[in-house]
Amino acid sequence: AAIWGLLLVSCMTTSRTLVAPPSIAGATFVGSGKCAQCHEDVSHEFHDATHSKLIADGSNGTEVGCESCHGPASLHVKSGGEIGTIINPTAETCYQCHLDKRGEFSLPNSHPAASGKVSCSDCPDPHKGDA
Repeated sequence: AAIWGLLLVSCMTTSRTLVAPPSIAGATFVGSGKCAQCHEDVSHEFHDATHSKLIADGSNGTEVGCESCHGPASLHVKSGGEIGTIINPTAETCYQCHLDKRGEFSLPNSHPAASGKVSCSDCPDPHKGDA
């Protein structure tokens, strides 16, 4: 019990490292403004979302925002939004930042997200509200 307690405390007090955005072969970052041109319905509500804190202003913020989860969008924009040219929310995408959920969902009695029966975005919509 003492070892489990120590493990639990160490996991809860460990600082997180922000990982690099996912990559898409041959794609470059275009910025969240470009995404909003076609996805106005999503971007309109995003300002109140918990994940909106990933947005950064200015030229240094190009790779932060929509593309921090969905990857660089130049091929998606160039193709007119073709499926397969951008990363859609999957458990693996979410695990890039939410490492604790990967462990929790791997337990014997766990949520069906790891098996692909549901998506992480089925419950807390990462694009609006409190995630």
